[in-house]
Amino acid sequence: MFCLSEIPLWISRVTMVSGMPAKIIGHPDSLLTVYEYDTAVMYVSAFGSDTLIYQWHKDDSLLTGLNNDTLLIPLCQLCDSGRYACVASNIWGTPDTSRGALLKIIAV
Repeated sequence: MFCLSEIPLWISRVTMVSGMPAKIIGHPDSLLTVYEYDTAVMYVSAFGSDTLIYQWHKDDSLLTGLNNDTLLIPLCQLCDSGRYACVASNIWGTPDTSRGALLKIIAV
């Protein structure tokens, strides 16, 4: 290890190494219709440097604890109808948001 005063004078340029921000490349279907009490499943695909963090939202509200690339809603209720989207992020830049997916629940 060098002390700052021991670094050779010929080092004149430092290159910053940066990673790639999260980018969603696979979006959920724009419309998903399921019957009440069935299971709804939505997926996103993303790439980027380091660990990607996912967060699902319903009608622009955070869905706490739903933080992977797959959203699984078992035993759908009518109140689960709405617009869903996923945000993917990492330490390298602005988060990317998927296109919205409308979930319609048909009463049985």
